[in-house]
Amino acid sequence: MKVFGIEISRGKQSAKHPRYAEIAYYTPRREVHDFAKQEIIDCQKMITSRLENAYFQAKVDFVATRNIFCWLKESKLELVNRLFFDGYVIVDCDSLAFVDVSQRTRSKTLHAIDIPINCNETVLASETYRARGHSDFHFLKQKLNYLNVLNSSDMQLIENYGAMGIISPEPDGSVAGNEYTEEDINTLQDRYKKQYGITFGKWSIMFTPRPARYQPISLPVAGLQLNEKRLYALKAIFAAFEIPKELSVYFESAKYANRNEAELDMYANTVAKWANIQLRLATLIYDNRRLRDSYLLPNEFWYDFVGVTALAEAKKNEATHLREMFDFWNVIALQKPEFKELAETRIKDILENL
Repeated sequence: MKVFGIEISRGKQSAKHPRYAEIAYYTPRREVHDFAKQEIIDCQKMITSRLENAYFQAKVDFVATRNIFCWLKESKLELVNRLFFDGYVIVDCDSLAFVDVSQRTRSKTLHAIDIPINCNETVLASETYRARGHSDFHFLKQKLNYLNVLNSSDMQLIENYGAMGIISPEPDGSVAGNEYTEEDINTLQDRYKKQYGITFGKWSIMFTPRPARYQPISLPVAGLQLNEKRLYALKAIFAAFEIPKELSVYFESAKYANRNEAELDMYANTVAKWANIQLRLATLIYDNRRLRDSYLLPNEFWYDFVGVTALAEAKKNEATHLREMFDFWNVIALQKPEFKELAETRIKDILENL
């Protein structure tokens, strides 16, 4: 397999590590965006929740194949997450678990690391990683940084907004006026916090020892257009995950017809793509085990979507349309001899699709 111009193979087994082989991969980098990671999780769950409707089957039904399918169903969120951040996954085909190879790194160069891969392990790289040598996260990182800043803006504004008011002693007409001592101020602040519980950031009351004038400073938060900029960043993230924005709660609610079309598009493109990734991984795991377990026979895997209302309605409408087209071309074949050959071709195509 060639990844970003680098030929990858299992290589020769060495005497030191007789069951290991070396493979070159770029070092994964998982950066945490505290105020943007929820949106990433939401997108991933929108995919994996629909993957629940993917039903996997095998031509030859072994216990091994059923175990693989069950593991894929249970691990789908971790699979989506690892491929997004790292660009590849390494799976132990015997124990059916994702492998952390961070402790196995032998040597490291500027662009790649050599990872010893056990003979009972297999590797699956994402399409982006195979083509560009980086994960999807790498190309979306700037948008996530932008969204992270926007999401944290509210907290930053509150923390830096200043005091919500000033409490100072009333003047008694004298030159100096009344004054709060340091002990008075501490007592008042403690009582205020205990009674109202406002201890967040700087959004609190300021106590002064002498009379003071409070001049409020207004901040045009609406002019910053934080919500509009946030939606722009969210659209980029949803586009990266290939999720129609009509299905998201972040955007304005769409009409039922639009949401139904978006759901069909979601299954036809995004969910089908991830189901095919699961299918490819299942094949890799099974083939790896079959090389070492002679009792396992050559096998074929496939999947179907079960229990999806939108897809069922689409199939029903398509069947109705095909029946109407069949009746139409049947009439043409009987009443228009000059178009009989064309009509019979169309009828044959319709019957194959029914």
